[in-house]
Amino acid sequence: MSPELIDRAVQLRRALTAAGGLAATERFVAAQRGLTRADRELLLDWAGNSVRGVFELRASQGARAGRVVSVLSLVDDLDYQVHGLGTAPAGTAGGFFAGTLLPLADDDSAWLAAGDETWYPRSDARQVARLAIDLATREPDLVFRNQEKAAQGWAYMRRDREEFVAFFGRDELVLPTLEAEGRLNAYYKMRRDSAASARGRHRAVSDAGETTFVMPEGFFEFDTVGIIYDPLDGFVVLPEYGLLAAMFADPALAADPGHANVLRAYLREDSIPPLPLRRLAEAYPGNVDTVFRRVLGNRSFSWSQNGIGLLRKRKPGYYEAEPTPGVAVLSDRVLALARGAPLPGRRQEVRVGLEERVDQAQVGVGDERPLGALAVQPGAGDGRVEQLVHVAGLAQLGLRPAGLGLARVGVGVGVVRLGQHRLHLHVAQRHRLDQQPPGQLHVVQGVGRVAQPQPEYRRQLGEDGHDRLP
Repeated sequence: MSPELIDRAVQLRRALTAAGGLAATERFVAAQRGLTRADRELLLDWAGNSVRGVFELRASQGARAGRVVSVLSLVDDLDYQVHGLGTAPAGTAGGFFAGTLLPLADDDSAWLAAGDETWYPRSDARQVARLAIDLATREPDLVFRNQEKAAQGWAYMRRDREEFVAFFGRDELVLPTLEAEGRLNAYYKMRRDSAASARGRHRAVSDAGETTFVMPEGFFEFDTVGIIYDPLDGFVVLPEYGLLAAMFADPALAADPGHANVLRAYLREDSIPPLPLRRLAEAYPGNVDTVFRRVLGNRSFSWSQNGIGLLRKRKPGYYEAEPTPGVAVLSDRVLALARGAPLPGRRQEVRVGLEERVDQAQVGVGDERPLGALAVQPGAGDGRVEQLVHVAGLAQLGLRPAGLGLARVGVGVGVVRLGQHRLHLHVAQRHRLDQQPPGQLHVVQGVGRVAQPQPEYRRQLGEDGHDRLP
């Protein structure tokens, strides 16, 4: 890569940043008359093929002006040779950064840092790994720049789907929303030994590599949720699928605005693929025309003649995109960083007892009496409260992070310092159980595993007569 090309790329990057960044690329190219053909092609390549991610610094070569930095993406597990990377702030050298890389060569052999980097020191390795895991889980397509990961994703998804069907007896479920998380996490608990195969949309991954189903935001306001595990579209979560399926089973319900509006929403929302409508059309071939004619107000509509055209018109993004597996395959490196180095000692359980109003958390081993107390008084919006806990010493606890088994309710974090080590205790602003919004409270055991949905917790509360933790 010639120094002249790199210098020119840096100039273009600076000008594009001033014009609004990558989102303004096409407008910038159209407005700049002095650009050469090579400049235009390079800028448009940036707009279409930039790489977002979280990166680990590996090696640096050359003088400062022509420095090339080798980095490893913790999202797609590929190495990148990066030019134009700014000097790391004090205390973060040799660490990590989150940002965007811009292509400089057609063969991906050279990249330019976009200049929007956020730096992290090596001591923040676990936090950085968490960022990478969240990004890969939320946007699996970022992982699939790595074709090996894409192939692994299809293989893992096929295996996970087979296990899903074996567990539930079918690949399509309609569940009451309040029960869905508990039912699905019972499946993931069974599959804990092979949970790496299920890291994708609507599924969270703990630092220990375990998978948990997470209800999409806003879904608790619906009565039912549908789950379809399709061989091509993967794991799809659908709001009010029960109402939609009922309308196709009984077309007379299409006259009801509540049922009809669900179908209209399915056609309107880009986040919902054509899959559920295709499935219901196949399941109810004698009713599909009647349903669509009543809801669309088109008496001549025929699913066999107009159905695919309607879906292509309403879901253009789905048909334009290349199919990708709905499972993100995480690298060994990012999981190793997420786990961190173990503390010495035997593997035991940490028990956290929460008092009313969460003004105290107690730390103990197994069923033994608490060894110390942590005062926690988080205010509104507080994400972390840090206080010192006086205990007899680390040897008395005999813990290591891999075996913490923390119990938690809700959100908020208290940090216990033990000698030179830190144990993270998850605490919450506690409310009386009968004051919790329906469906919003789950009792969580371990790292990210749902142990009890709210109905089960309420039942056991009535039997025991007091608040309890798993």
